Amino acid sequence: MLKKLFLLIPEKLVIAVELGLIGLFLYWHWRLGMMRFFDIDEFAHLHWTHDLFTGLRPYTDFFYFIPPLYLFALLPLFFISGRSAAIFFLGRGLAFGIFFVVCLLLFLLVRKVRDSRVALLSVLVLSFLPIPADKWIEIRPDGLAILFGMVGMLFLVKGLKDKNNTHFFISGLFYSLGVLVLPKIVFWAFCAAFIIAIYLFINQKKIKAGNFIKYLFDLFTRFKWLKLFILGVSIPIVLVVALFIYFGDPGKAFYLSTKVATDATKVLGNKFPIPPNFLFYPNDVYYGAPGESWPWKMNLFVWIAAAVFAIIKLVSFLDRETIEEGLSQLLLALSFLLYLVAYIYIFPLRHEQYLLPASVFVAFYFADFVISLFRNLMRRWRRVGAAFGVGVFIAVLGLVFWSGKDMYDWKLRWSSLDVSFYNHLFSLIPKNEKVFDLTGEAIFSPDGYYFCCIPYGQYDEALQFQYPDLEADLRKQNVHFVYMQRENRIFVLPAEQQKVIRQYYTIYPDGNPPYLLVSGALVSFSYAGQPQDFNLIASGNYDLFWNYQKLTGGQTSRMVKIDGKIVTQNPVYLSAGEHTIVVNSSAGLMKLMYSF
Repeated sequence: MLKKLFLLIPEKLVIAVELGLIGLFLYWHWRLGMMRFFDIDEFAHLHWTHDLFTGLRPYTDFFYFIPPLYLFALLPLFFISGRSAAIFFLGRGLAFGIFFVVCLLLFLLVRKVRDSRVALLSVLVLSFLPIPADKWIEIRPDGLAILFGMVGMLFLVKGLKDKNNTHFFISGLFYSLGVLVLPKIVFWAFCAAFIIAIYLFINQKKIKAGNFIKYLFDLFTRFKWLKLFILGVSIPIVLVVALFIYFGDPGKAFYLSTKVATDATKVLGNKFPIPPNFLFYPNDVYYGAPGESWPWKMNLFVWIAAAVFAIIKLVSFLDRETIEEGLSQLLLALSFLLYLVAYIYIFPLRHEQYLLPASVFVAFYFADFVISLFRNLMRRWRRVGAAFGVGVFIAVLGLVFWSGKDMYDWKLRWSSLDVSFYNHLFSLIPKNEKVFDLTGEAIFSPDGYYFCCIPYGQYDEALQFQYPDLEADLRKQNVHFVYMQRENRIFVLPAEQQKVIRQYYTIYPDGNPPYLLVSGALVSFSYAGQPQDFNLIASGNYDLFWNYQKLTGGQTSRMVKIDGKIVTQNPVYLSAGEHTIVVNSSAGLMKLMYSF
């Protein structure tokens, strides 16, 4: 009787509840994306894209260290945004759209290897999962790389099951695109190549002795699906090589996006080590709620259960009815577990975004675990099992909802993005003025130096290539502005470059925006008539301040001489280089600051 009672629960009602929860989590996800503070990497990607938008070339004109495809994904946003903070919302909107498509792809993939019930629960878990939920909303290439990789995975599974040659082409194309958007997806590609090799081995004829080279040639003539897969892989590679050539220095582009990227992460990993389990300790930044909260407990349970169940599925892939189903099972389990091994033992850095590729499999294997448990209980224990199975399923849905609600109740209290601040920054700096930008936030300003946005001083030993001398380059480009956002950001520069900034730039006086530095000089006088030398790094009009009070033209005429000439107006035009100033006044401080 009890079993019948629980079986009377309409399946459509269960589906409606799950869809409702997915919609709620996606809504919260969207809201958080539109209001949460920005990670500094997001500014960098927008800034580099604007460089490309204005005609500058990655690798050649500005430092860039991954393949350039993600820049082209962001490029259309700048045709819409204009010079305004709208670019932030457009970027976050694109990130949300990518996450939505990833959820859809997860549903299609899981439905192909399991069924719609597991697929729907997988999407629900992914839309909730605290680690690494914050990184899905950010403007970074990881999401797009995962999207492409999942398309490749889906069509490889479809190709294996449906024997459709075109599916192999699409699979190779998108696996390659994923790796070339962000190389860390290469571990997925390794698994796909391994599955292709097994499938090829199963379908090949015996190699005749002494005829190995001919046999290799015969593979490409006998198996059309293999030719199409390799063709798909090759097209993005040719595209990126063509872009490297177009950007003017293909050797340097390849070097920066391979060896330099690898060496820099190793240096950072050694200097700032993060243990693999760091993200799974209680932390209100990741879980919203403080302490050992429900979001933290549920996240830990989901990750552990998914990893254990994936191992079980890995060793049981031969239980499938067909070879193709077994290979599909092996593909997913290997793609998840190999990436986890890479995260623990290979990746030098273990920031939250490094778990994004694993999270889609965590959602799948946890959902598979719950549905498998539910079905086994329903099948084996009859009435008690039916009651317990339904209870487990309802409890999981309830815990997911409660944990997610608790997490977003906290996270949605966080202060919103200050749009007025950035619109002020964009309007304050003259449109064509170059800026040496240490954070990337001066998105629409031309770069004043080859490096922008990144803490390259923390791994300068990995930068074994010739890049411009900072002082000489700032003089050559007549750079009046340096943007740091906060005072300690200067420490991400090499020591000799820190000295250059401190010597030739001064803080914009009203402190709004904070730590916008402008070219100038501070000259201290001990007595009237004392000649003092100063050096300017950029030519232009300079305001004169005596003891931090701006002088009038009449005051400068009575008391200031520069290079032996009476200064009759304020501001005064000065060229870059050495100057001598005399002040006919008592002891004090003369500040010269670029006027804009």
